[in-house]
This record gives sequence, C-alpha cells and structure tokens, in this order.
Amino acid sequence: MSKHYDIIWDDCSLSVTGPPNLALKNALTYTAKSLEQRSDRPWERAVKRRRERIFHEEKPTSSTRTYLTFQGVLDLVLRTLIMEGCITKLVDMRGKFPEPRLDRMHGFRFSQERLLRDALAKGRSGVVKAPTRYGKTAMICNTINAFPGMKIAIVAPGVDLLPQLESAVEHYCPGREVRGIYSGSRHRVPSDDVTVCSVDSIDKLDREGTRLVLVDEPHVVATGPRASALAQFSNARMLAFGATTEGRWEGNDIMITGLFGPVLSEITYPEAVQEGAICPIEVKFIRVPFKHFPVGTRATAYRKLHEHPNYLSTIREIDQKIPADWQTLFFISNERQGETITENVSGSTLAMAKLMKSAAERRELFERLKRGDINRCVCSNIYSTGVTIDGVRCAVNCAEGGANILSIQKPGRLAELKEGKRAGYMIDFLFEVTGGEERYEHTPSNRRMWSLVTGDCRARIESYRDKGYSVEVLDSVSDLELT
Repeated sequence: MSKHYDIIWDDCSLSVTGPPNLALKNALTYTAKSLEQRSDRPWERAVKRRRERIFHEEKPTSSTRTYLTFQGVLDLVLRTLIMEGCITKLVDMRGKFPEPRLDRMHGFRFSQERLLRDALAKGRSGVVKAPTRYGKTAMICNTINAFPGMKIAIVAPGVDLLPQLESAVEHYCPGREVRGIYSGSRHRVPSDDVTVCSVDSIDKLDREGTRLVLVDEPHVVATGPRASALAQFSNARMLAFGATTEGRWEGNDIMITGLFGPVLSEITYPEAVQEGAICPIEVKFIRVPFKHFPVGTRATAYRKLHEHPNYLSTIREIDQKIPADWQTLFFISNERQGETITENVSGSTLAMAKLMKSAAERRELFERLKRGDINRCVCSNIYSTGVTIDGVRCAVNCAEGGANILSIQKPGRLAELKEGKRAGYMIDFLFEVTGGEERYEHTPSNRRMWSLVTGDCRARIESYRDKGYSVEVLDSVSDLELT
C-alpha cells in the first residue's frame, strides 16, 4: 500500500506530514565542511565533516512525522516521494501575488527580456541564472517596474557597488522611493517602497511587510546569520540573480535551493558569448614543477609552494608578459602572501579589507581602480565577487582553493565588453610534482599534503571547462600569448 503525504507550501516554509521516510530525510541532509582547530596540534586547522539537516521534525509519533523545511525544496521533496512510490497532496498556502506588469518593462539588451519573462511566468520563488556581466541590474530594475506599488527589498554584496546599484534603481525605476541601507548610506530606516540593502543588514528590513525580495549573487547569503535572516521573510516571494548556484566549499549548495527555489530561467556562458552579450574568457594554466617534500597540512603546503622560487619567478615573468597598460588583478588568500606577491609585481597596490582603516579608504581605493589609476592590484576576495571594474583585462589567480564558487566568480570579472578587447584572460597555475628517479611512496600519506594543492589545481581546470571557458595548459610563461 502506497504511503500518503500531505504537503503544505507557504512563502517561507514547507511542511510534509506522513509516515517516517528515510529517503526524504537523506534528501534534506548534506555533508558540511569546516576548518577547525586540531585538539592535538592547536597551531593547525583541519577539515571537519559533519552531516547537517535542513529540516526538523514536529510532533513525531510512531506512525507519522511532520518534516518542516524551506519552501524552495518543494520540487526535491516531490521528486523524492514520487520516486518512493508515495501519494502526495499539495496545498498551496502562499499569499496572493499580483501578475507582473510586463508592459512596464523596458531597456533590455540581448536575451535579458526573454530570461526575465520566463522566470516571472513561473509564478514562484526561484533563481535567474546568467553569467557575470550579463546585465543583472537591468533585470532587477525591470522586476521592480513589473510590480508597481509593491514593497520590495534588493539584497546585494559588495559595499563598493551598493551606491551604484541604488542610483541605477532610482534612474531606471522613476517614481519609486528608493533608500539604501548599508555602510555609508544616508538612510537609517528602510523605504516603504524600494530598499537597497547590504547582505549584512538584512535584519534591518521589514520582514513582515516586504512582498518581494530580489537577491544579487545568492551564494553569499546561503549560510549563517544571513541565511537565517533571509528565511524570516514570511510574506515575500524570493527572486535571486546569479552566475553560480553550486560549488560552495562548505558543501551547503542545497541551502541556495532551500532559500530561493529552483532555477527558473537560465542562459549559459557559451550562449551569452554567442549572442555577443559578454566577452570571451580564456584561461591559461602555467605549469609550475616542484620537487616533492614532506608536509603535514594543506595550509603549510600552499605556503611553501607560494613562496617557492620557481613560483615567484613565474609571477615576475607573467607581470612582464602582461602589457603594462592592462589593468590586472592578482588574487591572493592572506596578508603574508599578498605582501610576497606585491614585492614581485612591479608598481602594484595591495588591497585587503583588513588593511584599510575605514570604509572611506576602501571606497577611495576602489574609485582609483575604477578610474584606471591602478594597473596592477594584488587583492583578496573583496574584488572576486559583487564588484564591477570596467577596465580589467586580465586576472591572475594566486589564491588557494579548488573547484569552488570563487573559482567561477573570478573569471567573471573579465567578461565586460570593451572596444578593442578580444578576450578576458584568466591566468592560473598547475603545480606538478617532479622527482626524477626518486620516489616518494615511502613518505606517509599524511606527510604528502602537497597532493591537496595539486588536486585543487586539477579541480579548477575541470570547473573552468565545465563552465565553458576556453582552457589551455602551458609549459611556461614564454608560451603565453595575450592579444
């Protein structure tokens, strides 16, 4: 006899009531990763994995359970139960939502209008997926235009770009009262109409009266207090605009789906390049050989390889190879590495949030980048997502990490179309162990942590290829061609 489940779907939650179901519990559970201090070696950190649920059980009995979870996993729940041969009854308890006024939308380029129309036609929360620099601001503004008189919040990362976003909404959504709630804004309370909000100020929004929440770069709010604050909008539809919905290092990609819902419409990077909406991106991996060495942690392996003479000489060669007037970002992971790379990149400026004393200093440096006053910037991840630097022609990835979201976001900084620009160039490194006749199998596996670094390099290559970028592996900088 088939099991029967009653499903209640509202704007912020989903409840599933029926017999205990192990398959459903597994579908709503993921493996989370974190870096934690080791008890036996407190000066080191190790990756810890644990199973995390995105649901909790209410009023369990011997024969029934009520699983309470996020509204966005409706499709996952239905798919899981149907695969189990279960019978489901869905009750839609979401608040009444007006039809979009599509006639009020204007100013689209390329396939932006088709993408937004397809998403709005679904009549639910979800994600509009498009590559970086495709024109999310135009789609966000036109979503606002489609819902006149509605209380709307826009949540976005990148404190440097929020004033620009606020100005864009004021310009493209005439007649709407727009206020900004972020560090350095002139407002302290949200608007009764449209509010542009930083990801760290979500708790200042009206979570009862807001009817529509538009989120730029949804992956930045998928964990911690940001996710908790976003989940408390009890009467709002959620529409997220982003290039990446998977690949978080923490392993909690399911939270993006839970908070927002499925991908409602999508244009891929190759499709956007084909229609001329963004610039092609070419990824060039430079081989960096090294002799194996005993090392017990991933962090130490990265540090030793990033300070290796072969690597630093490669950095200097790349700096000389890139035309001096090409604005280039060198991405780094920490202050020590930033100082080392800065010493090896001529005329470079180091940009890290922790080194800037105030928001004003950070804005001033960002404006210098925007004006083109800085052609070589060694930077942390503050410029890897949520920023637009129009003149960037090249990026060099000196940072740690494998096939995570930031690996996809960094090349996106290069997708801006500019006159005379044939492509954006992402330069990365393929660390490869050498040894000649020597062997390293006798070294215990826990002393070969350089293998995690080489694994990260290979994972990045695959992630770039999966995204559709052109990827080439070069033996040396002399093989690097930039046109």
